[in-house]
Amino acid sequence: MKEERVRVTVRLPAELYEKIKRCTPFVSSFIVEAVREKVERELVLAPFRALPAPIRDKLLEAAGGDEHQAALLFTELLDEALTGLEQPAKPERLKPSEPQPQPHPF
Repeated sequence: MKEERVRVTVRLPAELYEKIKRCTPFVSSFIVEAVREKVERELVLAPFRALPAPIRDKLLEAAGGDEHQAALLFTELLDEALTGLEQPAKPERLKPSEPQPQPHPF
């Protein structure tokens, strides 16, 4: 699967932001990592949750009921499908056509 870095802005309540700013860099790095993981998880789950219920249910069943695993499975299947679309299609073999009756020249 092709991965891409994106920049995400997260809005925090002012008092929480101030508390994080006062933390040591070591502690704030854990907070930033936790937020990054949460955002990453939500980015994976959002498209999955938008699927019609029957499809979502089948994926959940295939993933043993784990929503995050089902979302990852959906992402993987979607990636495979899109990769298949990017590759040129193989030309179909032409079947010999049946002889067409020719009109008599007279």
